[in-house]
Amino acid sequence: MRIVSLLGSLISDMRSTITLVLALTYLVGAAFCGVIMLVMPLMFFVRPFARRYFFSHIVTFVFGNYWFSTLFVLEQLNGTKIRVHGEIPKMRDAVLVVCNHKCDLDYCYLWSVLARVEGPRLTGLFKAVLKSAIKVVPVFSWGMKACGFLYLSRSWDIDRSHIKRWAQAMSRDKIPMWLVLYPEGTRYTDRRKASSDKYAKERSMPCYESELLLPRTKGLVSLVRSLDGYLDTVLDMTIAYVKKDGTLLKGSELGTSALKRVFSGDSPVGTVHMHFAHHHVRDLPADDEALASWCQDRWALKDKLLLDLGRTGNFGEILPVDSPSPIRMYTTIALWLCLMALGLNLLFTTSWFVWYCVFAMSFGVLLTAVDPPEW
Repeated sequence: MRIVSLLGSLISDMRSTITLVLALTYLVGAAFCGVIMLVMPLMFFVRPFARRYFFSHIVTFVFGNYWFSTLFVLEQLNGTKIRVHGEIPKMRDAVLVVCNHKCDLDYCYLWSVLARVEGPRLTGLFKAVLKSAIKVVPVFSWGMKACGFLYLSRSWDIDRSHIKRWAQAMSRDKIPMWLVLYPEGTRYTDRRKASSDKYAKERSMPCYESELLLPRTKGLVSLVRSLDGYLDTVLDMTIAYVKKDGTLLKGSELGTSALKRVFSGDSPVGTVHMHFAHHHVRDLPADDEALASWCQDRWALKDKLLLDLGRTGNFGEILPVDSPSPIRMYTTIALWLCLMALGLNLLFTTSWFVWYCVFAMSFGVLLTAVDPPEW
């Protein structure tokens, strides 16, 4: 019996390893080919001569289909269920999404909801506020820069002007976006929770019973004010994870290994619950301090939602949303595999493509390092 158990464990580990290798090969390979073979030529031959709005729409199509294809790994491969509560996200061209940050998977499951609302087009409008340390990640950081992501250094003296220039450029060029901001500033850990609660107590600010960190409001206020006249909606999103046995999945159980476990087909997540609430910009407080207080009030409501979910197992009524079409998803994956095959063939049969890749990668590194907010 012991030998059988060991063999079963070995086979399971081998299956997880093979799944991880295949998933990473697809995700990295498709990202590399998409950025080098599709996005970079657009940056060289379209961006300098065409309106940024036109360039943005093409890049949105590329990234929307790439992120749409990854839903196979997120959902089908792991058997993860998506549950939408509150309000179904509405199609808008300029939306700021504010959300609690549980783990590195939070972005991915927002794609799942956007794909259910409008398919790859809406998924392609996804953008995020990221820490500048991510700029050192090759391929992905170059693509995210081309897509219009906002990188911040976490130094307010530097970030204040960078946010303003980035927002003014997005507004001027009418770039469609669903921009995700995590006011907590970082993903949840027990250590950060203790530090956040200590900071809040010292300043007579609220401490939350659930796994929430104290929101930092400067970035939110700056973005809302800088995007004034263009931003349509602030979408308040609350996310929580439930295990396959129906119990609440704590942030400490997710950690930095969450992505690895998902790519291995061994995700600890059984169900993702997401609650949405729309707030039109015209209904937000006009005063900066009042807007900061509004954000803190939203976090108090998130705290209640998360506590209720811990007791009841959901955020209330589950809204009807259709799952993404499997045929469309498999077709999209097949097209990306064809692009990867073409890229691999060119890489091994032509010298000009190798030199082009070297040039494109160098350009990506330079552009991301300089990070002009108007690009």
